[in-house]
Amino acid sequence: MSFTRDVEADRIIKGLIAINVVVFVFGLMRQVPNMGGEPVPLPMVYGSYSFEDCFDLGEYWRLITYQFVHADMGHILFNMIALWIFGRAVCSMMGAFRFLLFYLGCGVVGALFSSLLMSQGLCMREELAALSEYIPFWKMIPMVGASGSIYGVIAAAAVMFPYARVALWFPPIEMSVRTFALVVLAVALVVIAMNWNNAGGEAGHLGGMLCGFAVMGIWVLYRKLTWNRR
Repeated sequence: MSFTRDVEADRIIKGLIAINVVVFVFGLMRQVPNMGGEPVPLPMVYGSYSFEDCFDLGEYWRLITYQFVHADMGHILFNMIALWIFGRAVCSMMGAFRFLLFYLGCGVVGALFSSLLMSQGLCMREELAALSEYIPFWKMIPMVGASGSIYGVIAAAAVMFPYARVALWFPPIEMSVRTFALVVLAVALVVIAMNWNNAGGEAGHLGGMLCGFAVMGIWVLYRKLTWNRR
């Protein structure tokens, strides 16, 4: 995708990427043992989201902090590349403040949507659901990553720039942003429906993307109404 350079948008996106990278590097340098004695990055311990930590224990900040914590190098690399490609264009259209609210809001909705589906017995294997006798296991499943936020940004880009072209590295093909958004949406739906590996994570992706489409739908409707009044 190629768009007119927007200095403010570049600064916002670079800032978000920098925060994610700093948190990831800090997690590599500072780890603590979990209950099994295995080392876990400190940001993942205090920044990941789970329904139990957030709502049962009242640690509501996790709805925001989990969006800046990543599991491994591949996870953060994919997310930051997608944020750079799509985020600058969307931010330049929305403006910095509205973009940040939109970005973080999609991440919050993604986490809540994942918890909602898991609470209904979706996105979780039956053998995991029976692990805890006292607390429903779905409440304890941790979630990390900016994917829900970024999927919302992809949805916004698909509405704003539907015919812009994006070139994929793997597979090496080119498609419109709208087609790309529909493909990743379809992948999330299939993974959730088949309850494949990381179905809970895909539910977060789906929630973020649905939030993005919903907000953009309201935006389009608002523009049409205001235009008709002129």
